[in-house]
Amino acid sequence: MDCSYFFYFINACLPGDNDRRFLNPPYECQKSVVAVMEQRLQSAQIQLEACCFFANASCSLGVQALLASLSERPMLVHQHLLNAMRQHMDVVEIQRHACRALSNLVIRGDNKSLFVHEPFQAHSAVLAAMRKYPAHADIQRRGCSFIATLSLKVENVPTLLAPGNMAHEVILRAMQRFPNNCSLQRNGCLAITSWTTNRTS
Repeated sequence: MDCSYFFYFINACLPGDNDRRFLNPPYECQKSVVAVMEQRLQSAQIQLEACCFFANASCSLGVQALLASLSERPMLVHQHLLNAMRQHMDVVEIQRHACRALSNLVIRGDNKSLFVHEPFQAHSAVLAAMRKYPAHADIQRRGCSFIATLSLKVENVPTLLAPGNMAHEVILRAMQRFPNNCSLQRNGCLAITSWTTNRTS
């Protein structure tokens, strides 16, 4: 896909009526975006636009369910988001939009385990973004939401709290830094509640 067309294509899919139209079967929009992400991993601009696309597209419940179910197929939307995060750790907007997309996609119950397991380990990418950008309110808020949702599945909790992840330290630091951010505080409390009710943690 030509890059100039790609950027037009991406920007056309904004929350609202367009998100369903662009993601209806046979899913050509999503396939094209994933293909370009795979081919142009080194391009921060391409990855940023693609992460923004999936962050916007995953806002509505219908499209969110669609993307989450497609994520279990070979296209692996979440894997490409994680590749972008790991390749472009110094690009704050890639981290922000990818965290936003992942926090939406993980709401699907069957993905709460999928995202933690190898080779994805989405929690490690999100925690790394939260550590690198501790003063970025949106990354912290989205990260807390993602970790809190993962924590609802009891078998994920030991992994999240294990040395090397230490999600509780990251969440507590975010809560202390942003005491007036209601969404962040709510998700932080949800995560802590999940951890304390799991006897193995």
